[in-house]
Amino acid sequence: MRKKTDKHIIHDEHGVALITALLMLLVITAMGIAATNLSIVEGWLSANYRSSKQAFHVAEAGIELMKYYLKHDAGNDPDSSSNYPWANSSFYFPSPTGTITVTNTTSYYSITLPASVGTVNVGSGTGTFTIRLKNISGSPDKIIVESTGTIAGATAVVEMLIRKNSLPPIPGSVSLVGESHTNFNGNSFLVDGRDYQLTDSEGNPTGTATAKNGISVGDTADNDAQKNAIISGLSSQQQDNVKGTGSDPSVGTSTELTKDRVSEFASLIQGMADYTLTNPSSFSSINTGSVADPKIIYVTATQNVKITGNTTGVGILVIEGSGYDFEFGGNISWKGLVIILGNNVSFTQVGGGGVNNIMGGLIVCEKSSDTGKEFDIRGNIKLLYSKQALDLVKDKLDDEKSYSVLAWRVK
Repeated sequence: MRKKTDKHIIHDEHGVALITALLMLLVITAMGIAATNLSIVEGWLSANYRSSKQAFHVAEAGIELMKYYLKHDAGNDPDSSSNYPWANSSFYFPSPTGTITVTNTTSYYSITLPASVGTVNVGSGTGTFTIRLKNISGSPDKIIVESTGTIAGATAVVEMLIRKNSLPPIPGSVSLVGESHTNFNGNSFLVDGRDYQLTDSEGNPTGTATAKNGISVGDTADNDAQKNAIISGLSSQQQDNVKGTGSDPSVGTSTELTKDRVSEFASLIQGMADYTLTNPSSFSSINTGSVADPKIIYVTATQNVKITGNTTGVGILVIEGSGYDFEFGGNISWKGLVIILGNNVSFTQVGGGGVNNIMGGLIVCEKSSDTGKEFDIRGNIKLLYSKQALDLVKDKLDDEKSYSVLAWRVK
């Protein structure tokens, strides 16, 4: 009887199925709740991601708007004639609904935009952006733009470092940067820092811009010593051939135009050039560019480059390299900016009876230390400062690449 009772107890499993069913129901319920929560979370994450992306695009819109504003140099800006319009006492933005003027500072400062300007439609929503600017001490051609975009409770901040692609400072009709050894032969040359209009004849300038030095010296170990050496190299008959601000000979010093600044500008021009040449032995009787359509020529040189014949040009000519002389000969007329740059380089006017004329500005930038002549004049050449000629090439920069984005980040 005892054995039979034990067997009956062991096989008595009534109620087990109910417990199992309850456990399974509990698991299924938990899984359903988890799936529902996951769906809710995924929807929330998706909406949040969408809003974050939209806020980023709104912030980008603010950046693009400020790039447009900073591209222009308003005509009635009191600083509009400056080579560095971002660095002065005020910034002037020609906005669609008026003007916005802010005070120059090296701390972040906000710009109040009209509501219609600072509003962006993204999808079915409407976002807004606010702008702050920050100047960079010691870098007057650079500015930081910060744009904060907001939409549907999401916010994104984009920061961008922008450089104004302007002409380098032009302190003289001839600007000698670095080693500045000179030679003057004869008495038929003219280096004139007074302001010439394009139609003016040499010796008779009618421009109204402030006169520059005839010859400017900068970025040397001793600017004053270099200046005095140039003056000493002019004979008494030659001294009144160098005109400009101050008395004859107009030779001065400048700290605003440096070797680094010239190199930076040459790198910019290389990427914008209409014509790029390597070691051309000569230019002869060519015509390039016009007042209506200036051109940019970038030349890489490791041997002498010579311009001869009846040659005319309007625009920017940059020759960069090492161990070369840039030789002027024949009858040449160039309106705009000419830059000679590199190690052991020279601008040499070789004479030959023709009339050579650069109206605008000439920069000779010697990056190394040597004893050769960086500026060697041997004949009839007229080097005339002209703001009007320089404005032609400045306008070309403004039209084609007035700024460069150097860096950006999402904060």
